[in-house]
Amino acid sequence: MGESGSGKSVTMKAAMGILAKNATVNSGSIQFSYHHADGSPESVDLLQKDKKWIRRHINGKRIAMVFQDPMTSLDPTMTIGKQIMEGMLWHFKMPKAEAYKKALELLEEVGITDAEKRMKNYPHQLSGGMRQRVVIAIALSCDPDLLICDEPTTALDVTIQAQNSGADPPHPKGARHLGHLHHPRPRRCGKGGGLCRCHVRRQDRGDRHHR
Repeated sequence: MGESGSGKSVTMKAAMGILAKNATVNSGSIQFSYHHADGSPESVDLLQKDKKWIRRHINGKRIAMVFQDPMTSLDPTMTIGKQIMEGMLWHFKMPKAEAYKKALELLEEVGITDAEKRMKNYPHQLSGGMRQRVVIAIALSCDPDLLICDEPTTALDVTIQAQNSGADPPHPKGARHLGHLHHPRPRRCGKGGGLCRCHVRRQDRGDRHHR
């Protein structure tokens, strides 16, 4: 939790190797632990790994992120279906038919109706709320160990924000951690209507399958 500009998003982008080209990390480390397919554990300092390694072994597969603005996260030249399937095809060499079926299931899971039609749509053909749900579906597609939600309702209409203010996004099946990044905006809560602050919520789950 932190104020705007305190470095929440930048820190997570550093972990995923997606900082801007002119950004540099002078010191520190970001330790991340996971298991290989054979069950053997490994702990790495993500800041010591190059972007190509992180993209191949971490991004999407073990750490996924739901960004604030879905329009800057989605590729306007690709259909929604292809963007959801991309990670599954890249990381797991999944057959296209299987990836397509799972993409349909994910769209339904995040609350998008007529999923098969939406698979063929481009981002500009969807509403802001639907685009945000698509971004969540993409983040869930590879069942990551860690799902980071960076104020996922910021870009939505205020009425939609109100509907989602107390709800958790879909949780990766079997995932161990769910992290929320929040700007501590005061809000009223409880019967007395007193002001309270949003907080970081973390959910620990049981062991997941090894990959």
